[in-house]
Amino acid sequence: MNKETVLFLCSGNACRSQMAEALLRKHATERFQVYSAGTQPKDIHPLTGQVLAEIGLGMEGQYSKGVETYLGKLLVHYLIVVCAKAAETCPTAWPGSPQMQMIVWPLEDPTVFEGTEMQKLAKFRQVRDQIDERIKTWLYELAPTAIAKARKANPMTQCEDSANIYNEAVAELVAIGAAVAANCEPCLKYHFIQARKLGATKKDVALAVAMAEAVKTAPAKAIRDLAEKLSGPFPLAQEAGAPAEGTCCGDKAKPTGSSCCPK
Repeated sequence: MNKETVLFLCSGNACRSQMAEALLRKHATERFQVYSAGTQPKDIHPLTGQVLAEIGLGMEGQYSKGVETYLGKLLVHYLIVVCAKAAETCPTAWPGSPQMQMIVWPLEDPTVFEGTEMQKLAKFRQVRDQIDERIKTWLYELAPTAIAKARKANPMTQCEDSANIYNEAVAELVAIGAAVAANCEPCLKYHFIQARKLGATKKDVALAVAMAEAVKTAPAKAIRDLAEKLSGPFPLAQEAGAPAEGTCCGDKAKPTGSSCCPK
């Protein structure tokens, strides 16, 4: 799978953009090439590495650099500016990246915070956690584009990665239907999260729930028909629709063909 490029930008490249670089690598290194830079670069603040180390992240290969290091030299898909000051001075057009999307997260600069050493450390932790939540929310919102790209691809030429993403998402949607039919709320939440990570939309999930309602009266035919509306012919759909005997998440039934609950 070809990775898209994300460049995090702040004024000094001393804290926020460095944190963001490390955190996005943690969450999605298999999907993105990640870089960071500053409009007026400074040395990385010691507390930046300290608060990242607290959550098990290192900064190997990361160093402070100016935006000119990448301007016109790196194909950028997403330019994420993590401070208001940099947003005012950063380039809005990126040579060689005509489809670049610019996103602004105006986060507080902890390097200028005044207080005791413990208060400064607390501020760095707060900003670290804010960046982490921003990244996770952004990835959640971005997820549907993966399955959308697979749907738009020519069935005769689409790459194997896109096909796998799409098929895995469909399997999770079928598992959602099975969880509803089994009345297993923890299972439903788990498979909903997995489906969204793979790019399923709210409309897809609604169809999966409708599938579960139909299963109660006409299991095999209904689940096959609804699954075909969702994904085209899907021969395994009828096998995944009915709950099997067993236990899962307490005394709830475990859906057939599903690991159901995370270990």
